[in-house]
Amino acid sequence: MSATPEAAHQEVKDNAPADNGELQSTDSEVLPRLETALDRTIANYQAAIAEREANYGPFDQELSEMSYGLGNTLFLSLRFPEAMMAYQRAMHLDRVNQGVYSLGQEPMLRGIIATQQAMGEPDATSETYLQLLWLYSKAYGDTDPRMIPILDEASRWHMQAYSASGMRDDVFHLHMARGFSTHAINIATEHFGESDLRLVGLLQNTALANYYLEQHQKSYPGVAGWEDTEAMFDRLPNIEWIPQELYWRRNFSREGRKACKKMISILENNPAASPQDKARGYVANGDMLLLLNKPKSAIKSYQRAQLLLEQEAQDKPMIEELFGAPKMLPQPRSAPIPSVPENISQPVDDDTKLSFADFVGESVDPLPLPTPKEYVMVAVDVSEKGTPDNINIVSIHADETEGMEKRARRAITGSRFRPRFENGSPVTTQALPVKVLMN
Repeated sequence: MSATPEAAHQEVKDNAPADNGELQSTDSEVLPRLETALDRTIANYQAAIAEREANYGPFDQELSEMSYGLGNTLFLSLRFPEAMMAYQRAMHLDRVNQGVYSLGQEPMLRGIIATQQAMGEPDATSETYLQLLWLYSKAYGDTDPRMIPILDEASRWHMQAYSASGMRDDVFHLHMARGFSTHAINIATEHFGESDLRLVGLLQNTALANYYLEQHQKSYPGVAGWEDTEAMFDRLPNIEWIPQELYWRRNFSREGRKACKKMISILENNPAASPQDKARGYVANGDMLLLLNKPKSAIKSYQRAQLLLEQEAQDKPMIEELFGAPKMLPQPRSAPIPSVPENISQPVDDDTKLSFADFVGESVDPLPLPTPKEYVMVAVDVSEKGTPDNINIVSIHADETEGMEKRARRAITGSRFRPRFENGSPVTTQALPVKVLMN
């Protein structure tokens, strides 16, 4: 008799790697058992789907839930093309049964996004995010405040996609990030007012998008504005509810500074803003000023944040988090794939009770996506102004090491760091270890 999905699920949990993701000394024994448990669960899902289809037909609604569960398990097994097919079938069945605009498709779309990211397909991921945005707009309306979280998420993803490559044509991601966050700001301002705290993170992302656009314009003169490149017209989607003028060339540096100024104004004038909120705002402002090569103004903003935490909040852990060690800039706000809503993934019968969260714990934020295995470890001195110096290659971890040292040095040389602080003042840090990932 074959193992039930519940037994396979328990074996997956019992044999999972440590919480920190690092392999343990017994992993040579654990991983085969983990793979076997996943294989059994996949087989159970496939058998249950075949039986359900034979009894109730190929368009039964329960098949959508079961295909989605199969997709999640295939994803965890790193069988990405098969996972994609399972998610797509689940979404198709949901559309057939619930309608084209059903938000029941959201978890399937998120599964597709995660799979496309794992397969290194940013263009396809961008298209799926547009599909998710379209679904939200049809469900809620273009200017409904419930659009804000998905616009923010999509904007942050595009920022991450750009920061992972930063090639000439990747300016597309910056325009999308800037357009989405600006539209979210407009919605939030209309519904909640100009001093609402929900604007802070959106403004921070907008400021960073403008910084990236300014730098991209310097690296590739003439392409930062989409009107300069015919190919940009082909890649920019026709989204009528985002004004096209948001994409046209303007003074990106000035726009970035305006966003930071607005962010600080909100934090200083909104009584609901906590000292911690204000401190993070001042730090974000300092980061932007440092990137804009204004170290004196940046240091003042950092010191203002530290003073708030010391005098009002007495938050030593947060002081250590923000200023205990140099931080490489810029740092886009992360855009993890959110957890699957509990009300979406209901069990279909006793033999198919496995949801995504069952496999990876209560939180699937973010999904366990593969990370680059090739990297270079360096040791670098960071000055009190955040500039790197004395870059020493410690080790290279790659199958092909030719050119790796040069690429790592170039990456560090072109970076700025938020400096470490002691007693309220920036200090030099020597031999800071930095892991430079190679895409």
